[in-house]
Amino acid sequence: MEAIYAKSNIWKAIRAKCMDCSGNVFKEVEHCAVKNCPLYPYRFGKSEKVYKKKAQKA
Repeated sequence: MEAIYAKSNIWKAIRAKCMDCSGNVFKEVEHCAVKNCPLYPYRFGKSEKVYKKKAQKA
């Protein structure tokens, strides 16, 4: 249980950092221009593959 909680906190922390960096504007996170940022692939609070898969279903 602790491992799941810790993983959740990591994703929340990454998401919070990206929101902070973008001035708390979701569209800025989505269209982030800092492609060399180590957090770039995870800026949606989950892996980019998961985000794109959900977007394709919608």
